Amino acid sequence: MRRRDLAFDQARDGLRIVGLAEDGALFYPRSQREAAGLLEAEFSVPVQKDVWHAEHKATRTVTDMERIALRKLQKACETEQELADTAWNEDAFDAWAEVEEKAERLAEMSEQVRFWCGCLYDTLEIVDWRSGEIRDREINAWLLGETIQGLRQLDHLRVKKLVTYLRKQQDELLTFLDWLEIQIRPWRRKLARALPDAQEQVFFERTVARAWRLNRALVNGHRQFRSEAAFCLALVAELITDDVKLRTLADELLNILENVIRTSCAAETINSVLKPYLRVKRSFQSRETAQNWFNLFRLWFCMHPFKRSHKRQGQSPFQLAGIKVYTPDGRETDDWLEALGYPADA
Repeated sequence: MRRRDLAFDQARDGLRIVGLAEDGALFYPRSQREAAGLLEAEFSVPVQKDVWHAEHKATRTVTDMERIALRKLQKACETEQELADTAWNEDAFDAWAEVEEKAERLAEMSEQVRFWCGCLYDTLEIVDWRSGEIRDREINAWLLGETIQGLRQLDHLRVKKLVTYLRKQQDELLTFLDWLEIQIRPWRRKLARALPDAQEQVFFERTVARAWRLNRALVNGHRQFRSEAAFCLALVAELITDDVKLRTLADELLNILENVIRTSCAAETINSVLKPYLRVKRSFQSRETAQNWFNLFRLWFCMHPFKRSHKRQGQSPFQLAGIKVYTPDGRETDDWLEALGYPADA
């Protein structure tokens, strides 16, 4: 949905939009200006650019640079082999030396790209997995700036494209840390009342946060963190044993960290399902008919079971959320057509 539509909904329904999570599509900033102009008022909310796109572009750049460097090294080896089978002369040696120099320079540059892209990944973290420290906007903004500056020193077209992308997104890549600060501030005040000692506060916060971060790493398939995650979870369990207040505080911090929004992946997942239908249904008679159609799509999506998910296969979003749906005559059903009053074989 474009920002203009969101702005209209905000004005019409009295909603309060506190922030947006979106990818790097070029029409989003234009849409925001358009919304402000149509409503004759400023429609400006904090925006979090999808960090997945930045990380993905960085990963592709590293892969491309290493592939190019490897290709140049292979060319240098082939040139050397060809010259070994023939008589060496000054011109042949100069040609080989030039290829070899380019290959080595690209190999060195690819190592630097990998280093700076590693810094970029670190910049976009919520919690430092090594210490459990919850990231600070000011520090991460400094590191992001240094990362971009470091990449700018590398004279290669692919790196320049990555730098251009990051500079355009720079101001809105770390909005999630602003939102996190708003959420965590009152939690820290409650922690201070439960644990007056400042060092105990830091230890408790970082232990719980590190347990969350390592557990997320396991969920994402990084099995090398299994032993560290188990140790950290055991330490958290020991800290909150027989203490209801600390248990509650640990659960609250886990919820805060889990609900930090850094990507628009959820919206993009819906869009990937929605787009084929919109290609067929290119227009609607009115905004109301468009909304009615979308409501029907939303009901179908929430009631259809996942087919390919290895964890959620056979379950629908409503079932996973514990939501029960009934037919007009009061029978529980998992069929969206029955929920609307149509027979199951319709």
